[in-house]
Amino acid sequence: MRTNISTKGHIEYLKAGDVLITVKGAKKYAFHLEKVPSKTVVSQHFLILRSPDPKIILPEFIEYAVNSSRCQNWFARKCPGSYQSTLSRETLERLPLPVLPPEEQQKIVNLIRETRAEKKLLLDLIDNREQQLKALANKLINTDY
Repeated sequence: MRTNISTKGHIEYLKAGDVLITVKGAKKYAFHLEKVPSKTVVSQHFLILRSPDPKIILPEFIEYAVNSSRCQNWFARKCPGSYQSTLSRETLERLPLPVLPPEEQQKIVNLIRETRAEKKLLLDLIDNREQQLKALANKLINTDY
């Protein structure tokens, strides 16, 4: 879908490697963008957190750090509002992210990738087992309803 955006200022398009963070809600979810369609803009429901140097601060590590319980607890203390708290750009800019060497960040990112792949595999196995159960049950019951 194409949309014309009229603006007086500069339009900031999303880039691969950007991390989007939800602005409202009890939890501030972070999402690392690996691929972004050209000329994609972010809505008011997200803030962009962009690594100044993706070789020094890995975007996937930023996603992990923001989603960690440590950062989420920090947001809970710093964001105004009760259940529907709101994250401002100023608050996000003050977020204390852990400082690790790129090699250590990469170890964490690799473990995250492996964990996600393992989880997908296990969920696929569970889904396959459920399909086997349904097929066997249908064959054994074999009644007309």
